[in-house]
Amino acid sequence: AASSARCSTPPGGRACPGSSRNPRLVHSNPVMRGAALIGEQLADGPLRRSFMANKKVLVVDDSPTIRQQVSMCLTSGGYDVVEAQDGVEALTRTAGVSMCICDVNMPRMNGVEFVEKMGGGAMPIVMLTTEGRPELIERAKKAGAKGWMVKPFKPEHLLSVVKKLVG
Repeated sequence: AASSARCSTPPGGRACPGSSRNPRLVHSNPVMRGAALIGEQLADGPLRRSFMANKKVLVVDDSPTIRQQVSMCLTSGGYDVVEAQDGVEALTRTAGVSMCICDVNMPRMNGVEFVEKMGGGAMPIVMLTTEGRPELIERAKKAGAKGWMVKPFKPEHLLSVVKKLVG
């Protein structure tokens, strides 16, 4: 069996020389391990570096209780959290955010409208909702949502999804 290369690049440091040529590269720094997985999937450039360095998640839900539960789950997993109570407020809070977890049913601008306004490619967006109508799921998917989770959520499942998307 081939052995994996090791890298001790500090968080926020330069990418390992040759990491794009060596898909078996394993960072010895646990903070960088997830970033290396994301880095292998994105071309080298500002987008890659921003995903590797930033672990901020936008949580959008009109329920303060749900925002608090999701935020506590994410902060326990080492993520920074920014909160918004609806899609309108969320549009003003996207700077520096790596991904978004968004409810569907909210006042002023619902979650699917928010995904449509974001254009689908700006950041990964996962819908977290009580809704399960196939037409709504399809609309969100066409708009660019990367996932759909039904409330109530299991914290370990939510963290697993976030880790897959942003490291």
